[in-house]
Amino acid sequence: METPTNTPESRAEIADNAIAVVTEEGFDQAHPDSTLASLGFDSLSAIDLVCALEEKFDVQLPSEQVLGSASEHRTGVTVAQIISCIEEAVREAAPATVPEDVS
Repeated sequence: METPTNTPESRAEIADNAIAVVTEEGFDQAHPDSTLASLGFDSLSAIDLVCALEEKFDVQLPSEQVLGSASEHRTGVTVAQIISCIEEAVREAAPATVPEDVS
């Protein structure tokens, strides 16, 4: 039986790992409500963050979805929004499972 990625444990693990990547990139005091701007990210370091997150979670993250459209100030995105993008990418990357025969 497949464990869905939206269980509290797996969501918390994704959040913890994403925040750890933010911290590894040199930006301390990260929490889900932090904006990238409040952590000191500029547009270049935000792109570096996306690359680090893709490597950590072994997923492709659409930069525009993660960081906002070109018309938005890219660093106004919160860590929680990035975590949501990661969760979606992890769900999409998960292999399909075949239901167990319960007969």
